[in-house]
Amino acid sequence: MSSSGISKGFTLRDFQLRAVLQAACGDGQLAVQIAGSGLGKTTASQFTKAILASQGRRILGVAPSNKAASGLGRELGIEACSLDRLLIDLESDRLVLDRNCVVFVDEAGMASFDGMEKLFTFAKVSGAKLILTGDPEQLPAVARGNVLRKLTQMDSLVANPDALLYLGKDLKDWDRVSRQKEDWAKQASTFFSRGYVDEGLREYERRGCVHAALTLDHLGEEVARAYLKDPALPSQKLILATTNDQVRSLNARVRSELKKSGALTGSWVLPGMSGMELSLGDRVVFKARLKGDQAGLNTDVAKNEFGTVLSVQRLADGSLDIQCQLDSPASVRKGKPQIARFNSSSLEDLDHAFATTVHRSQGMTVDSVIAVPGSFCQRNCSICHGDAASEELTDSSAGVGQALHSGKCGQGDGEAACAGFSFGGLSGGGLARRGPCSAVTVQREAG
Repeated sequence: MSSSGISKGFTLRDFQLRAVLQAACGDGQLAVQIAGSGLGKTTASQFTKAILASQGRRILGVAPSNKAASGLGRELGIEACSLDRLLIDLESDRLVLDRNCVVFVDEAGMASFDGMEKLFTFAKVSGAKLILTGDPEQLPAVARGNVLRKLTQMDSLVANPDALLYLGKDLKDWDRVSRQKEDWAKQASTFFSRGYVDEGLREYERRGCVHAALTLDHLGEEVARAYLKDPALPSQKLILATTNDQVRSLNARVRSELKKSGALTGSWVLPGMSGMELSLGDRVVFKARLKGDQAGLNTDVAKNEFGTVLSVQRLADGSLDIQCQLDSPASVRKGKPQIARFNSSSLEDLDHAFATTVHRSQGMTVDSVIAVPGSFCQRNCSICHGDAASEELTDSSAGVGQALHSGKCGQGDGEAACAGFSFGGLSGGGLARRGPCSAVTVQREAG
């Protein structure tokens, strides 16, 4: 089955085809697809959406965050919003689901129990179909729960391959990973996604991608030097850290080196934002939503959107007029960059973004990552680091640094919150009816 306008010249692999058949052809109300990073989940969803649209189905998309929802909307070419926004619209009757509706829920492993219980109830009453994709090993929900983990423990779903599908469950499925280019990197990514962090790190260490520093100060110098030497475009390389203090320190270190090299030019201080300095070429992250009409765009700039500063001008009233090229294109198909132009007075929160936290980078795919795990870095963060890109990782535990090279972000543990939970009184799986399909899991190297 080839793509005809979805992914030109692309042919689905067998596990992706099973995912499409499960989601698009099954007659159940619930399709759950467990997929790690880079296993072709987005491509399968694009085919699924095309089939459902050809049947005249109304298709909506939701995700735990506005940023993830914005990405889902671009990738599938559908209307998408955050789960909270959808629930507000449903509860106020501004939006009504019916049997013709299909709702894609992306990054479902990060969705809260309470929000998903409400959505399950609306789906049960209306007859709408839910397609959940994600990985229970990804970063957990900020609120209570790990929905996908609970679903994979429900007997009624486990016994029904037409309701619950894994796109890549075992270590032997490493060759399904498409994000990484080299076989060893695919195998390392699979080790990380299955929780074998030591084995994954060992693959990078054998290839000289894990480095050590005796002090945190030395570590910062090495990370900044590696970032500057990396030939990837600024939008395609990233430093990942586990704490905000690490992020601030690394951003300051990188900016200092970039200013010395002339890669950052000019200096403007943002009024009312703790004296944050902006320069041309700065990488920034919007830590709060910026309305589209304030940025000269048709859509809002989502919280945790990243971009590069193109121009800054001081106005007579002391405010700054800023132009920033956003990392997210206007659309996936056209790939046209979005240029946001806004006044500093409309900003609620902005920060430098050469380095960022694992959580803030969730959902990003870049070519090169330098990861700096902290001494308390959990298993889920390690897996996230190993999935985020394709360059180097660095561990600063107890003042001793190690660095590794990787490609996308996600993983976590919400087991304690899962016990005894049922969705909408369904006791887990009441939405699933037997249909003719099955499913699998995903990962690929940025590029």
